[in-house]
Amino acid sequence: MFNELYLPYIAEGCRMFGHIYYGCCERLDDRWEYIKAAIPNLRAVCVAPWNDIYKMGEYIGKDYVYSGKPNPAYLSVENADYDLLEKELRQIKEASKSCSFELIVRDLYTVKGGTGVLRKWTALARKVFEC
Repeated sequence: MFNELYLPYIAEGCRMFGHIYYGCCERLDDRWEYIKAAIPNLRAVCVAPWNDIYKMGEYIGKDYVYSGKPNPAYLSVENADYDLLEKELRQIKEASKSCSFELIVRDLYTVKGGTGVLRKWTALARKVFEC
């Protein structure tokens, strides 16, 4: 249904622009071949947490930018689990190791632990990605 009803309209709109960043919260690993064929000006792909992130890393390779999107729920809680956050970051790093890469935190509507959580997460991300 995605390939027949949704994708043709999205692809038509994408043709009117230059380079396209595709994806948000939806799963793409089960429809990647359709997306890739329908949107030739695709340049970056959002890899949401519900994808098989390793499979997406293989699909994306160096042809597109792997836009890693950690699970925002892990940062929204009162007491963030930094071991879980580090594990997720390391998985994203491993999944995207052969790709051009960016890391984006999106859909974060509240941080119950305050902005200190974001500072700690940023330090953790820099450590994991060695930057």
